[in-house]
Amino acid sequence: MNYYEYDKERHIIMVDVYLLPANEGDCLWVRYGKKEGTRHNIIIDGGVESNGGDIASIIENIAERNEKVDIFVTHIDGDHIRGLIKGIGISNAEVLKKCVDTIYFNNKKDILDKFRIDSISSEGLEESIKTYIPSGKGYSISEAVSLLEILKKKEIDDKIDGCVFAGRNICIAGASLKIVSPSDKELIQFVTKCTKKVDEDGAVTKGYSANMPQNLNIDLKDLMNEKFPPADSSITNRVSIGFIFEYDDAKIAFWGDAVAPVICRGLKRFGINSEFEVDAVKTSHHGSSRNISNQLLNLIKTDTYLISSNGRTLKGQLTVPGKLGIAKMLKKGGVTGIQLLCNYKWWEYCYHNKYFTANDKCNYIENDKLRLCYLSDKAYSIKEGLNIYGEWN
Repeated sequence: MNYYEYDKERHIIMVDVYLLPANEGDCLWVRYGKKEGTRHNIIIDGGVESNGGDIASIIENIAERNEKVDIFVTHIDGDHIRGLIKGIGISNAEVLKKCVDTIYFNNKKDILDKFRIDSISSEGLEESIKTYIPSGKGYSISEAVSLLEILKKKEIDDKIDGCVFAGRNICIAGASLKIVSPSDKELIQFVTKCTKKVDEDGAVTKGYSANMPQNLNIDLKDLMNEKFPPADSSITNRVSIGFIFEYDDAKIAFWGDAVAPVICRGLKRFGINSEFEVDAVKTSHHGSSRNISNQLLNLIKTDTYLISSNGRTLKGQLTVPGKLGIAKMLKKGGVTGIQLLCNYKWWEYCYHNKYFTANDKCNYIENDKLRLCYLSDKAYSIKEGLNIYGEWN
């Protein structure tokens, strides 16, 4: 095949990514395949409860096209799972059975069964969800159980793949998904010591690290030389599913809320020990500086970052996206700079245009070294055949 024939074939390949507004959460839809004809779909999380209508409409749209969908529940925090509860709950059961292929939804039972751990009871799925993480304020156990009950009610719980871990290469309708988080070791330690958390070295520790406050008065240039804060130690984020999606020549990293040290170890399981170029990265944990590291920026090369955030955390605090993380990404971007593709104009509405200093605007924004792009229902083309949207019709 000569170059012209290959190029002609490549141009009919399409990957559309919808980064839907989900307040502080994540709700993504990937549709890919030939430009004309049947394509495949992946839903990654469902955002908050108000996204339920989006999820139901997307599923109905997929079914009407006689297409299939795989669903990833990256982890069970409410800002990722509540929209799935609502959306699947109001969807027709027969439609779901027709179009849903696999639901990737980690749970204790399947993890213990997979690794043949007999020392701890392998309860039923519902009980395993309840014991997947410790009881306590802030952990979405009730939402996880609710989602499982909905899947049972709709008779699609048999479609659950409940043990997704780093090193797996999942092939879905011609696409390859390199799973880089969580690690199998971490999953095992997590479910066998579910009253504690596991740090990056495998030792059992306690605690929960909140997001760091913003330093809005500090210039991006000065933040480039600051150290990253300690890695996110949230129990649920440390077992969040993160992967690299590859289809044809499109490569996108979807990190969920995964933690940088865990992602880096997962990348190395695929032999990624130096710069691996991707077209875009969906930043972890809504751009939190605690979920980025210098090592991760050195392993994954891109100039395009997707940020799903309205600028607030669940508690209404102004902590994301992290300005330190943006400064580090900008530093890595060098003279060509970077672009942030966002589903909210958080720098305007949430931070009242005070997120970036006058020097930031002069040195980076006005000369397009830092390009802030608000996504809409119009395609934002990263390259031929790869489009990003913020809404869908």
